Amino acid sequence: MTHPNHLSAFLLILLTISPSQAGEPSSNPSVKLYAAAALAQSHTYDVVVYGGTAGGVVAAVAAAREGARVALLEPRDHLGGMVSGGLGLADAGHRQVVGGYSREFFERAGKKYGVPIQWRLEPHVAEAIFNEMAQEAGVAVLYRHRLCEHEGVKKQGARIATIKLENGAVFAAKVFVDATYEGDLMAKSGVSYTWVRESRDQYGEDLAGVRPRGTFDQFTVQIPAQGDEEAVCVDGRNLRMVPLFLTFFYHSRGG
Repeated sequence: MTHPNHLSAFLLILLTISPSQAGEPSSNPSVKLYAAAALAQSHTYDVVVYGGTAGGVVAAVAAAREGARVALLEPRDHLGGMVSGGLGLADAGHRQVVGGYSREFFERAGKKYGVPIQWRLEPHVAEAIFNEMAQEAGVAVLYRHRLCEHEGVKKQGARIATIKLENGAVFAAKVFVDATYEGDLMAKSGVSYTWVRESRDQYGEDLAGVRPRGTFDQFTVQIPAQGDEEAVCVDGRNLRMVPLFLTFFYHSRGG
């Protein structure tokens, strides 16, 4: 992650790497409320979050709950990113350590299904929860707001002054958050950034860097890339490579 001193008032939230949701025509009835003609003007907020991913919604809601005036700009038609786009099974590991806004989300999901907490949910349920959280917090959610590719960011010194969207709207804010998967606002802002893993020495983190091979969710046998009739030997048993996932599941769960 970029060092905080390099970001100034610019916050970067990147949870996953995935394309944005798309689709024509829009199935979200709220989209038609925000026509380009009505928004080709300047707007000022305390916080502007660019990207309606799960992280974008949480960033917007968190700021709004603290009393900030917040706009959440989504380039397409839906909130939630991958969480509302089909990734409905939470890979939570030790679920007792899940807290904060994440736990609130799954507890809200539980209410939808009539249970205390729900870790598996359908895409439309996930999107409904994100919409409810944003609405309850008073976040202004604006769809079809994509950053201009050229001259989309204006800065005053090291700070972002305004951003311009393809529909002509201009937004000013004290703080801008890039919560997209692609990081376009980050890149256009000219901030320093990095990718992949830092070394363990850079910030003194023992668990950073490339980790040694282990037995948890990693193959410890040679797996052929092709040839579904080949077998591998695990714990004295021959496991055929049909399907590959079953071999992985068997081994990673210690079966």
